[in-house]
Amino acid sequence: MSDLATALLAWLVVYSYPVVGLTVLVAAVGAPLPSTAVVLAAGGIAADGDPDPLILTAVILAAAVAGDLLSYGMARWGGGAVLDRLGPRVGLTPDRLEPLERRFERWGGLLVVVTRCLFTGLALPTNLVAGAAGYPVRRFLGCATLGEAICASGLMSLGWWYGSNWVALLDYLEDAFTALTGLALAALLAIVLARLLRSK
Repeated sequence: MSDLATALLAWLVVYSYPVVGLTVLVAAVGAPLPSTAVVLAAGGIAADGDPDPLILTAVILAAAVAGDLLSYGMARWGGGAVLDRLGPRVGLTPDRLEPLERRFERWGGLLVVVTRCLFTGLALPTNLVAGAAGYPVRRFLGCATLGEAICASGLMSLGWWYGSNWVALLDYLEDAFTALTGLALAALLAIVLARLLRSK
């Protein structure tokens, strides 16, 4: 575990609500913070009843949705400047954006939900594409809230269930999220290649 993660977990014991909220919020905007570890640890700490697990879950959900809306808003109202700066860092080059924007209207809601709770590595690119494509903000908010609620309640429940042994679960979850994201990217690449070959 990194020094940053160790420091966050130490602060979490004393300042549970603000630490978990800020960590989740900043991670949702794309900062490399160990939000999964912090949420699991919060669930483990809350197993004793202090802090309150329901309040913690609500804080996590609010922070995650706020972070999603922030990155969505940057792409929606910040326009091309934001995508020019952030897009290439998450694989959203101009030649990839155009077909994504066309398909987002059809599959966007499902994509927003599953990238909150399964393919978490694709959440930020999804937010940026949703904003750039002009995906309706109410629909985005509803789908993001649903996906984040599944993720927050799931991680908190696992942390609560494992209690002080939550660390044993962390590596498995991180490996699972990484593997799922890799599989999603591989499937997307296979579809794109198949269509290119068919068009030729």
